[in-house]
Amino acid sequence: MAGMAHAGQNSNRYSRAGISSVAPAPSPMAKGAVTVVYGEQAISAAHVAVAALCQHNPGLPIIIIGAHDPSIPGTEFRHAPDRDPGARLAKLRLWDAVPAEWEQVFYFDADTIPRADISPGFEILSGGWDMVAAPSSNQADGPNWLWHVSLPERQAVEDRFRCRAILVLQAGILWLQRSQQMIDFFDRWQSYWHQGSGQDQAAMLLALADVPLRIWLFGRPWNGGHLIAHRFGSARRQSTWALPGG
Repeated sequence: MAGMAHAGQNSNRYSRAGISSVAPAPSPMAKGAVTVVYGEQAISAAHVAVAALCQHNPGLPIIIIGAHDPSIPGTEFRHAPDRDPGARLAKLRLWDAVPAEWEQVFYFDADTIPRADISPGFEILSGGWDMVAAPSSNQADGPNWLWHVSLPERQAVEDRFRCRAILVLQAGILWLQRSQQMIDFFDRWQSYWHQGSGQDQAAMLLALADVPLRIWLFGRPWNGGHLIAHRFGSARRQSTWALPGG
């Protein structure tokens, strides 16, 4: 009780002096969204995705990374050479494409469709988290654990964690907080991706083992559900494999 009285006395003294004892609200962090668009299927899908995102988050800056400007209303274009069929490299270099002042980034695959305000992900980042993501539907207790990556990559993950019981994340929807730790993580992710078969989920797990992040998990509604739909594989070019689910 004495401590509370003392706090009140200080508050009154500050008020008499014209000084507010209430801490100012933190300034909102600069933020934006980014997606990767290569090929006609991705362009068609991105038009739908961007229109939906603009509907639910009007005013949010959106950057399109690709080899050619798809001229999607409400976006800015950043050129990146078409270097791999799955366009993973452009995704893993997204920090080179977004403005340096963006402290928070929402990455979305072109074949997703936001059906709600995506701000909760940003709010969680502001609470001290590095990443917001959703688990893949293909986990170690099922037959499709990392089925789409090469056998050496699956073995590398199993060897690194000494088991298969490691939560696999679906990387088609991510909220990211800029930090040196995050930049280091993307560098490691890219390094493991170069060693693999062109997919990014196994490489992501190996990178997280090297550079741990504080990750908040969203449920399926946010990636393949009623909050963010995910038409898995619909934006991929014919030369790449088709993924039936996350």
